[in-house]
Amino acid sequence: GNEHYFVGFANDYAGLYFDNSQKLKTTSTGVLVTGQIVSDGLSVGDSDIVKFGSHDDLQIVHDGSNSFITENGTGNLVISTTAGSIRTEKNTGEPMIHANVDGSVDLYYDNNKKFETTSGGAQVTGSFNITGELNLTQNGAKFFDVDTLTNSNSLTIRHRSDTNVYETAAVFVANGAASFTHNGTTRLATTSDGINISHIAQIGTSNDQGELRIGHDGSSNRARLVSNSSNSLEI
Repeated sequence: GNEHYFVGFANDYAGLYFDNSQKLKTTSTGVLVTGQIVSDGLSVGDSDIVKFGSHDDLQIVHDGSNSFITENGTGNLVISTTAGSIRTEKNTGEPMIHANVDGSVDLYYDNNKKFETTSGGAQVTGSFNITGELNLTQNGAKFFDVDTLTNSNSLTIRHRSDTNVYETAAVFVANGAASFTHNGTTRLATTSDGINISHIAQIGTSNDQGELRIGHDGSSNRARLVSNSSNSLEI
């Protein structure tokens, strides 16, 4: 029988064939292609949408200012790779996000890695600011480990006010003292022999002065042991 190479109809479509199978058909809005398109490139205008799927589920468009990849159906937008990594980068190659197969997910700031997931959790390089609460959940013991690198370095817990003023609450020195402050003044510090208390140690909570106060008056070589309770002081 006869094989078609080309057909065309007045006020209707035109079709191109390969081995008597129609591969391209014109329509009132463009063309329909059956099979694959092999091209050196694809160029579409601003706001012209490239659509994929029988219901136009995947859409790619540039609106003249921004570019969008949209999953327009009910499923997920999945980007996958069998090896290497999935990367989001600046057009100069500067990394922003690297998701490595069977490995870490890395977040960058201005070409510097700042956050990295690990097999045990995550690692942060630089400061980590929390605006809410830090909650340690799950059963079992919890550890707060700080690498100070050398024996002379310390861990300091500070409070920052709304005026950006820092006030020290506690200082922990590697292989050394742990000290606690009140309103910027150290009140208790550990030593190799025990503890040092600055000013007065108060025991009891019946009032602001404590039921039993132990201290030094600062003007003589005397230690003071004072009971503020209505009960007797027994020694």
